[in-house]
Parts: sequence; C-alpha cells; structure tokens
Amino acid sequence: MLLHRRYKSLDRNTLPWLRASYHFRVDAEGNPEHSALGPLYVWNDDEVAVGAGFPMHGHRAVEIVSYVRHGVLQHRDSLG
Repeated sequence: MLLHRRYKSLDRNTLPWLRASYHFRVDAEGNPEHSALGPLYVWNDDEVAVGAGFPMHGHRAVEIVSYVRHGVLQHRDSLG
C-alpha cells in the first residue's frame, strides 16, 4: 500500500549539522497519523552538513539504504 505523506506534514528535527524530516512518528510528540509501515524501521529525509555526520553507532539487525540527491555520502558504523 502506498501512502502519500505531504512534506509539510512530516515531523522535523534540526541540529547544527543535520536537518531531518521524519516520514514515521519518532516520539510521542510526533504526528500520530504517521505510524511505521511494516518492517521498514526508519525513513528520513536528512540534510547533513559537509564534513559532519552521525557519531559512531551500531545497527541491530537493520540494513541501511541511502539515496543521495545531491553531493557525496560516506557511511561508517560499528560493522565497518
């Protein structure tokens, strides 16, 4: 099933190095209409500042898929 979630309806978080828009409800304050879709764990539209990114972190039984719209992305995690 496809659900259309308008960009303006997405929850957001802004850090000095990251602008994130969440397609899924991340916390209790989030849009209650945006529940997760089956086994898909996270779906974000992230804008990451040049030379910045997430600190080292682990992934527990999840696969990361990144679609880069502009620029270059490098991903390192506890699995290497």
